[in-house]
Amino acid sequence: LGIDAEALKAQVAKGLGDGEILTWMLANAKHPRAGYEIAAFSAFHEQRAPSAPGGRERLTHYQSSTPAGAKREDITSCGSTSSTSMTTRASAVRSDLP
Repeated sequence: LGIDAEALKAQVAKGLGDGEILTWMLANAKHPRAGYEIAAFSAFHEQRAPSAPGGRERLTHYQSSTPAGAKREDITSCGSTSSTSMTTRASAVRSDLP
């Protein structure tokens, strides 16, 4: 996106939520992504799974490291974590995205 790191840090320091940060990032992106790019990125990460031996074990440990995560059965790949959530939110914030 080409977001300036210091400008992003300043927004985070304000205590903004994920959705507010995403809205700010989309408004300040030097290189905005097209809807098809976001969809392709999301699809790739939704299907991605740990490839190294022990990767699934680390993912399981990560998932169960919080009480809320331990109850979730929908996290089955690396893409089920924050990166996909962020791109899904991008689609919700911008009406021109799929």
